[in-house]
Amino acid sequence: MDTSTPPRTSRAQIRRRVRQARQARRLRRGRVTAMLAAVSLALVGATVAGATLASAAVRCAVDFTTTAQWNTGHTGAAVIHNTGDRVDGWTLTWRFASGERLTQGWLGDFTANGAQVTVTQPAWSRVIEAGGTATIGWNATHTGVVSTPVDVRLNGVACTVNGVAPGTTT
Repeated sequence: MDTSTPPRTSRAQIRRRVRQARQARRLRRGRVTAMLAAVSLALVGATVAGATLASAAVRCAVDFTTTAQWNTGHTGAAVIHNTGDRVDGWTLTWRFASGERLTQGWLGDFTANGAQVTVTQPAWSRVIEAGGTATIGWNATHTGVVSTPVDVRLNGVACTVNGVAPGTTT
């Protein structure tokens, strides 16, 4: 019988948990803001024309974070940074690299085919201005490993992911 004391939580682990909790709160606030914006648009009778993907110079960086994780799943978030020209109508695609599978998403219209995920802009957030951002979130299953998504593209153009330029490895 093991009578040893369980390991203590390190300060780094506590800071990481606090940071993850803050990110989750920001994401929840963003969802409320997004819902209010959608309701406001509906109330004033605004209509948005069908999406047309921008033909402008698309350059992007995407920062992926895991905001919560448990034994069979995780909650993730991504901030899409438009480092190119204004984008009017966007689609973000990526592939989960370690067997993760999407179960639901928010702040975008999500579809998935196995590990491949496609997110299109919601009607109330078609435009990402030059230098602007868009944020999305999701829940996914996993089999023990949560990794950074790969082959990340905005409107078909490869993006820098968590500071790593397309075509390079860490």
